[in-house]
Amino acid sequence: MDGPFQQHGHDQTCPALAEQLEDARDAVIDTRARLLVRLLLVTLLDRHAPSVLAPHIGMKKSK
Repeated sequence: MDGPFQQHGHDQTCPALAEQLEDARDAVIDTRARLLVRLLLVTLLDRHAPSVLAPHIGMKKSK
């Protein structure tokens, strides 16, 4: 038994399930990309303009 579909004699996953999995994978990739961009922006703001970023995230100003 290789997987849940093998035990019933199916050699491929249901096309609808495969499409849902692909959509979920794309959503995860999009979310990762958005989070990476946000992290980059926060890092750049913190380095180049800490007085702008600090009040918004509750940090003390860097000296």
